[in-house]
Amino acid sequence: MDLMDFGPHNLPPSLFTSDHVPAWTPDWGTRYRTLPVTFPTDKAPAGEVFARLPLMADGLVHADTDPDVTTIAAYPMTVEYMAPTRNNMAVKRAHVPDVALRRTDGSVVVIDYIPLNEQAEKPWIAKRTHVLVDHMAAHYGCSYAVHDERCVHARPLFPNLKAMWTHKATALDPSELKLVVQALRRCRFPSRLGILRRTLHENGELRGVFTSLDVDGVDLVYTAVMQMCISGELDIDLSMPFSATTPVTARNLRGA
Repeated sequence: MDLMDFGPHNLPPSLFTSDHVPAWTPDWGTRYRTLPVTFPTDKAPAGEVFARLPLMADGLVHADTDPDVTTIAAYPMTVEYMAPTRNNMAVKRAHVPDVALRRTDGSVVVIDYIPLNEQAEKPWIAKRTHVLVDHMAAHYGCSYAVHDERCVHARPLFPNLKAMWTHKATALDPSELKLVVQALRRCRFPSRLGILRRTLHENGELRGVFTSLDVDGVDLVYTAVMQMCISGELDIDLSMPFSATTPVTARNLRGA
């Protein structure tokens, strides 16, 4: 039987709620060597995550644009584990991971963001990672992983996700954007970005919307598609840089 067959357990009850208190908070200031970054996200009950380094903030772009990630908890808990020593003994150690992510299927993924140069300087990190993979599965029913630049900044995935993230829904979105979203729900899929844009711009009911909001070259169809991908209504091909020929498919269209 797999160690995670029973799902997440032994986690703090308040972990994914507004009552969660991070087990650790990075210091703010220019002297802090990893330059903390405030990352805004609706998936954290507090509305933001205090990322301890830019790589972590970039990693959170992946989580914030993934429709299968429902909640982000920063510095979720202090994990105590037994680390082997050279003389075949074991010593108790403690570690606070960077984030815990809850997914739509109820599973939880715990992640540390560690730059490659830091891993090279501290070879013990690889040993700790191996121990924590087993420990998190056995004691918490969670997956554990270390992410570095190779996966966080993978191209063209990361530039595509960053583009999606810059178009995510905000309170400042024009109300007319909802009309574009509704029109997209009536389109035929699979399709392509360019076809969707042309189809909606040829829609007489939306002509006034596009005319009134044609400011600074803003493409409302592109914005709407990005937001629907983030919410899980659409899927978009992330394997190539976004273009007019990028495939778009229906995933879970509301009202469909």
